[in-house]
Amino acid sequence: MILRLDPERARRASIALMSAALLLAAGLVRWAGDVPSVQAASRLAEPVPAALVPSLHPATDALAPPAPAAHAEPRVRRVLVVSFDGLRPDAIRHAYAPNIEWLRANGAFSWRALTIRRASTLPAHASMLTGVDADRHGLVWNRYAPELGYIRFPTIFSAARAAGIKTAMFVGKPKFRHIAAPGTVDLFEHPGYLCPHVAREAADYLSRASAGSLTFVHFSDPDDRGHANGWRAARQRGAVRTADQCLGHLRGALRRAGTRQSTRVILSSAH
Repeated sequence: MILRLDPERARRASIALMSAALLLAAGLVRWAGDVPSVQAASRLAEPVPAALVPSLHPATDALAPPAPAAHAEPRVRRVLVVSFDGLRPDAIRHAYAPNIEWLRANGAFSWRALTIRRASTLPAHASMLTGVDADRHGLVWNRYAPELGYIRFPTIFSAARAAGIKTAMFVGKPKFRHIAAPGTVDLFEHPGYLCPHVAREAADYLSRASAGSLTFVHFSDPDDRGHANGWRAARQRGAVRTADQCLGHLRGALRRAGTRQSTRVILSSAH
């Protein structure tokens, strides 16, 4: 039986389920926050968080039964969350993005998952990483303002740290510091605004044996070019291609470290 939700409830469920998926699907943490259960998630027709569903039919983007496993899947020991800031799904289709396409072809996906109605980087990412809207997590501004403090709602990072899991954030914008509340993120790095700098630092970290089990990486390039040159403009499509190459750098780091099969990779965009 499929549970059909009105648009507003579906949107809120999408926010909550996406954040829960980051940890629940990998079996790293039992989420105790304000999110629907995994059983409820399996009854949502659309949007469907990628990590909660074994497979989606590419033609219909609807639930499909999982294919029989030819062999036992390796245990997932790490989660890598990569956010392409400002990446609209239709921009992927108009840019050369082989690494994104590989993940789509070999995983579960949805073109229509939502976070919040406001297309704003900091509030939208805060919702994606908490499971609640801005009126609850409190990050209603979109700039780095240290005097305003930190997020006021538990994040996936605080849930991970409570379970003894090491966490890290590599971001292209310093305002993400507002999401990294004290005691929740072991390593916070802002190597620069462009994704090659972020990817280089993140890849170096992922290649280490001491890397944590939950890593968040943020690429700002598509959003910056979209604001500056227009959405789906040539330069914005070029930024998507560059960010895709940065994603490939992370995939290469996992391959070299021998952790690719034991890492759950979740790719998303906050708006």
